Amino acid sequence: MRGAYHRHVARSGHTTRRVAAVSDVQVHAQWAFTRVGSVLVLCTQGEHEPPETDVDAWLIRVTQPDFSKILLHARGGTPDAKQRARLAAYWNKAPPPIPPCAVVTDSALVRSVLVALSWISRFPFRAFAANELTSALQYLEEADSLTKLSEAIETLHDALERPQSAR
Repeated sequence: MRGAYHRHVARSGHTTRRVAAVSDVQVHAQWAFTRVGSVLVLCTQGEHEPPETDVDAWLIRVTQPDFSKILLHARGGTPDAKQRARLAAYWNKAPPPIPPCAVVTDSALVRSVLVALSWISRFPFRAFAANELTSALQYLEEADSLTKLSEAIETLHDALERPQSAR
């Protein structure tokens, strides 16, 4: 163990770790997430859709009532149509209030699709370019948490870049 800053515990095929100012970090094949204050942070990456186990873990995580906002930072690893339907079904059945979500991605296509979906969805979200993190946090009313949330995003993406055998 390397002190209180990092604690690695293997649990059901993923890694849970405690990081300063960040709640438990869960790292899966292409998705990793943690909570920073009232914000649940999801980072995704990969060239293909994530395995079902990533989506399953996320759907389990969002049932925990310890957050009021979601920040999604995507570098690929976006769900396929079937997975999007599963995610939409969860949020369509979720009791109010539905937490606002800021989606940060370089993909103009993903941002365009999200804008169109926001017109017909009861899920409150907005899409932002990767260089608009500050605007995304303003949308979530978390601008004061820029440093902590930036560190969490970096931690999650760094963890996803390590080979799964090293997690």
